[in-house]
Amino acid sequence: MILRVPSKNVGPLPGCDTLDKNPVHRKLWLTVLPFFFLVAAVCGGGKAAAPTTGQTETPPAACAPSGTSLEVTADDFKFDKACLAVAANHAFTIRFNNNDYHVDHNVAIYAEDRRASRSTRALFKGAFFFGPKTMTYDVPALPQGSYYFHCDAHAFTMVGVFIVS
Repeated sequence: MILRVPSKNVGPLPGCDTLDKNPVHRKLWLTVLPFFFLVAAVCGGGKAAAPTTGQTETPPAACAPSGTSLEVTADDFKFDKACLAVAANHAFTIRFNNNDYHVDHNVAIYAEDRRASRSTRALFKGAFFFGPKTMTYDVPALPQGSYYFHCDAHAFTMVGVFIVS
């Protein structure tokens, strides 16, 4: 099958044949068109986020305390774990790997989900730092309860359940 292209540039819209003659139009299309493809690539194809009701989610069954050292990684604006757990009334550390190149992240622990209430008080706020880099946070002991951990800059996409039992 041979596809023949007409020698005259004819487009589906009136005036499209002038794009190759007008350098301003050409520059505009070459500037704007890649932007639309970028937006489509970033925004399209993903699942829609479920609406939040403000109710506490049930943590995964596999989320149980196992020592005083936790590790979590940020990659592509997501945490690699949806649940972290520690023993109550014991200080602990969080080794935080920020793999997002030249993106500022942190780990903070809140009593309530910040997606539902931005006024909730932080129980712990780790320092922000640009990736790729690793930092270890020293966290004071927390009382027993169910909490949330977030990146303060990206609280709607980087969030998890934090269990203290």
